[in-house]
Amino acid sequence: LALGGAGGAGGGDGAQAPSSVGGGGRGGGGGGGGASSDDGFSTDESLLELLEREFLRPHRDVRYFAYHAVRNVANDARRREGGAKTGGDDDEDVDDKEKGRLGENLLRILMRIESVSNEEELGEGGSFLFPPPPVAKEGAKIGDSDEESDDDEKEEDDGSSSSSSSDEGSEDEEAAGAGQKRKRSGGGGARDAPRKKRSDRKNAGRPYFALISKHRRALQDSWLAVLRLPLPNCSLNAALRALPESVLAVVPSPLRFADFFSRSYDLGGVSSVLALEGLFRLMTQEGLEYPEFYASLYRLCEPRSFAARHRSRFLKLLADCLVRTDMLPAYCAAAFCKRLCRSALSCPVPGALFAVALTSNLIRRRGEAACLIHR
Repeated sequence: LALGGAGGAGGGDGAQAPSSVGGGGRGGGGGGGGASSDDGFSTDESLLELLEREFLRPHRDVRYFAYHAVRNVANDARRREGGAKTGGDDDEDVDDKEKGRLGENLLRILMRIESVSNEEELGEGGSFLFPPPPVAKEGAKIGDSDEESDDDEKEEDDGSSSSSSSDEGSEDEEAAGAGQKRKRSGGGGARDAPRKKRSDRKNAGRPYFALISKHRRALQDSWLAVLRLPLPNCSLNAALRALPESVLAVVPSPLRFADFFSRSYDLGGVSSVLALEGLFRLMTQEGLEYPEFYASLYRLCEPRSFAARHRSRFLKLLADCLVRTDMLPAYCAAAFCKRLCRSALSCPVPGALFAVALTSNLIRRRGEAACLIHR
């Protein structure tokens, strides 16, 4: 899996890939899996379909190790960034393009891996390419060694990451400290202790690829590693569309994606609309504090947004944020009413009808905004 993503994008690791994977020659375009084009190399769609049909969809353990392979390839590409910046500007541009193609291939692989939602799905018969060992002690040793290797890799990634990753680490430490305080305070900690012991006995002897918690953590780490790469706009928008429903509902720490959504909003255009959708989900379901959310949404309320390609998502976001929530202050509701009416004057007819209807519902729901039409 990792060679398929790296060989198709970078073009330098093709000699290490077997012929069945499609790595081809040293140029990265040989074999059956590399499709060449004028703007670079990308993994062939037929290879991804074969990978999904034969390995990713039926086997849960392949999904788990595929997450780790994607994470390792993305982290290796980021580690090479320091050596590439020693050259000129042209070398940096070429390196960014190669990383963008690599990130695009890895993202296409990630989006084909169906996340596991519960323990029953993991325990289905024939769901592993290599079934877990029957001996509990041997399975526990294997799991412990996997955990130690994963922890070592995470420490290396944290040492080479940017300041944002260090902030995320500090948040994890604060959460761990808060958990220790709850344990020392008694009450809930005493009640949770027997439950934790029962879960430990239940998971004893099971390898890490047979635990739902490890699948969710691997899913989170692989997505975070890929999203740190310089993705093209089309891949970035695809990731923003998939994150709210497919990833944020499964990963153990959804708030770690808040920085990615914030950076995506600064790009403008369709990316801003899709990023605000993810931020709204984090605010309503995970308790994210983002004071500039409604100011950002207000700036997007302009005529061209009602005629954009993803206007259906934007209109749904407007309805959810303005009418179906009590988080909006009265002065903000009045400001959005005036903004929507101005946009309805010059936007297309379907958008104008939606803006008028939304303004009417907002005034009826928020009586404080009625002063706009009674002055």
